[in-house]
Amino acid sequence: TPTEVETGRQRVFKHPIELDAAGSWQITTSWNGNDHYESVTKTLTLDVSAEVGKAIIVLGGGNAESNPQWRTFSSVASHVYKVLRQRQFDDQKDIYFLSPDVTSVEGADTVTTLGTLEKAITNWAKRQVNPQVPLYIYLLSHNLGDQFLLEKTKTEEKYLSPQLLDTWLDTLAEGTPVTVVIEACYSGNFISRDGQKSALVGDKRTIIVSASGQKQSKIARSSSFSRIFFSLIESNKPIAEAFEQAEDRLERLAYHRGQSPQLESDGDGNPNQREDYLQLGDRYLPANITSLAAPPNITKITQPLELDKGISSQRIEIELLGVNVARVYATVIPPDFDPTAKLDS
Repeated sequence: TPTEVETGRQRVFKHPIELDAAGSWQITTSWNGNDHYESVTKTLTLDVSAEVGKAIIVLGGGNAESNPQWRTFSSVASHVYKVLRQRQFDDQKDIYFLSPDVTSVEGADTVTTLGTLEKAITNWAKRQVNPQVPLYIYLLSHNLGDQFLLEKTKTEEKYLSPQLLDTWLDTLAEGTPVTVVIEACYSGNFISRDGQKSALVGDKRTIIVSASGQKQSKIARSSSFSRIFFSLIESNKPIAEAFEQAEDRLERLAYHRGQSPQLESDGDGNPNQREDYLQLGDRYLPANITSLAAPPNITKITQPLELDKGISSQRIEIELLGVNVARVYATVIPPDFDPTAKLDS
């Protein structure tokens, strides 16, 4: 939008611009000149990267004293944590890790309770997420029906329901994209139960579960939906593609066959439909990451000139689109170079 800006007393002007979308922005400033100075126009290009988002990892089911599968569960949750770190989530700023045993799990921030999970969503995440900053929640535990075992001690058990999780998520800024991944038996009930969609299903929400509402989720230290899915995410697969490939791999493994993972993203409570994949498109977790080893995208380069006699140098300028490009190497090929010529021995 064209805007007129006046210079200040020191002939300097400032104009704030909200860059509210990821991509390449061009900002052009023009001065018409006056009786003493010529006009001038300058265009600046800014590349805005999408915010990686915030992630909450929830390891439920109790600690080693109350959960016979503690070693397996903690190993899987740690794998998810490490993948998120690889995907550029900052351990201190972007990940909130709940674990029944904080001291023995790398990256864990606080103990897993209903209260700490509520605070993680309605306080920690609420202050930071918005339509441009998505929230990812990973849940791992035992599950009966639509009751996720969040806390377990020798004397008490506490469960998380889709309705309660929905209530907490409703406190977030309107339009915040939320992705919930649940690794638990019968976790499909968090999408729909008895033909009725779950309270958790809604606009801007993607729900991925490791098993249908009638199937158990087989979880081993080296083999589970979470390990396969997040390993594919780590290799920069889009969410929908990672889910499809994980689903296919589980079906080809006798131990997991028939587990039937589900994905819901269009808000109708009917998982694994074409509309769910179309809704996700090529969305990544958190965003498409380009390897620094990939060739940079050259957007502008000084055209080479035939140098006049006596001139032995030319300044060449290029503009690149890339992440943290700090050094560029060029190869100079002399005019008489013959690539077919053999070197003298």
